[in-house]
Amino acid sequence: MITIPVQPIPSQSVKCVLEEQNVIVKITQSYNGINADVSVNGEPVSTAVIIRNAVQLCATNRYKLSGALFIIDTQGDEDPFADGLGERFILVYLSGSEL
Repeated sequence: MITIPVQPIPSQSVKCVLEEQNVIVKITQSYNGINADVSVNGEPVSTAVIIRNAVQLCATNRYKLSGALFIIDTQGDEDPFADGLGERFILVYLSGSEL
């Protein structure tokens, strides 16, 4: 499991390399919670996905990403909110072999 650093702010873009794939996760606040856009090697994989606790960010297009991205609540079972990102709510990646 890899923890990917995020900040407790409502709008951010995180770039990382995961299993030799260039991944960008854009997190934005909206009226219904926080959303994520994910691209892999420059190709959109998920767009405007509402982030839920421990639910894959790319569940419908998981074949384009070797593993899986999640935001996990470290203190309970709530859906994430922006000012808890990076502390209470962490962005993690599980490789294909860890799934």
